[in-house]
Amino acid sequence: MTPDTSSLGALRVVTIDGTEVAMSSAWADAPVVLVWLRHFG
Repeated sequence: MTPDTSSLGALRVVTIDGTEVAMSSAWADAPVVLVWLRHFG
């Protein structure tokens, strides 16, 4: 089963330096692997 990731490109995230960017800019030039980690504790 392939998850529906079509809406990820519209998300906006804040970079480590405080700049807001669109998630789609991560894969604008090449494919990318996104990993979601959940911190317990």
